Amino acid sequence: MEKTPPAGTGHPAREHTGAFLHTRPTHQLFALAELNYQQARKTQDPASFMATALYAYAYLQPDAPAAERPTPYDTRVQQASALYTLGLTGAFGAPVNPDSQRWTLPFATLDLYAAPDARLWHGQTLSDFQPTARLKVSGLQNLYTTPGLGEPLAAIVSTDTPPNAAFTVTDKVRVPVNLNLNIADPRHQVLSNQITGRIVLTPIDQTTQFDTKPNQPPLQYDQTAARAISLSQPEIWSSEYKGFLDGRFFDSGRRSQLFAIEPHQHGRMPVVLIHGTASSPGRWADMVNDLLQDKDISNNFEFWFFSYATGNPIPYSALQLRRALKKALSDLGGPQADPALGQITLIGHSQGGLLAKMLTITPHDRLWNG
Repeated sequence: MEKTPPAGTGHPAREHTGAFLHTRPTHQLFALAELNYQQARKTQDPASFMATALYAYAYLQPDAPAAERPTPYDTRVQQASALYTLGLTGAFGAPVNPDSQRWTLPFATLDLYAAPDARLWHGQTLSDFQPTARLKVSGLQNLYTTPGLGEPLAAIVSTDTPPNAAFTVTDKVRVPVNLNLNIADPRHQVLSNQITGRIVLTPIDQTTQFDTKPNQPPLQYDQTAARAISLSQPEIWSSEYKGFLDGRFFDSGRRSQLFAIEPHQHGRMPVVLIHGTASSPGRWADMVNDLLQDKDISNNFEFWFFSYATGNPIPYSALQLRRALKKALSDLGGPQADPALGQITLIGHSQGGLLAKMLTITPHDRLWNG
């Protein structure tokens, strides 16, 4: 893929050679980032946005030793981080193409390479990378972000799981992903006419939003925005009354009834959330959005969701839940493979609470006789 700027004059690239004729102090890099961003806003030229990101990256030098980077107390550091993010957002557009690509900039050719497995996440493929930096989120009570470097994205999981599987990772919930550039010796490369670097994708669970590597900037994520995009799908809410009015809505291999928002990880205990009458898993969004921000909870638990036709008899729905859980545990190897799978917590709301209760009692034939 090649990006070529439109022909014209007055581009900030004309300042490039003069600014670095004898020296390349950091304040000139910051000024070039600002100039290119102003140009990009006027022309909406992707190449100008990419130039903004490159100059901001060279100013920040995130991969350099701490002594060679600008002091974090410099007010321009936060501004440069924002310019870097906005530059990437404007350059890559929507949806973002994270594959290897070549850019023709006003002052250089930029080659960005991506690893062949860059899109893989726990063996699944990520796709449809939507930028979230400029989104305004509504409908969720609390907004959680992770400040840091790079462009925050929200990606869909493309799974190979058959639609009638007992347990799957849903393709409805988007995964928060960070996109970053990795450019060796960026202050030297921006002076040349040939720049090379890598595109790096990092899903939020492959780094820790609470801890960072020593002397390295944290990565930026918009985790609530990613979840909000998922909840904007009308299918989530239309299923509530369809499942209440049509008991066959979740039958006949139509869809998985038990699903998770991320693959099972060894040592994490499942928490199964069971919605109530004329409801859906989307009703748990606020609570899960809050709980995932707790370090102890996110490191030790994972959330599974059970969907069912709430107009069906409660014992039948409870039977579906029991079968789905047994099948899921069997597919994952059971407690023998991971003792955490033997520590399942059931949380139900309204009718969902009755389903949970039926999985924890042994009534024999008393319910039938009653």
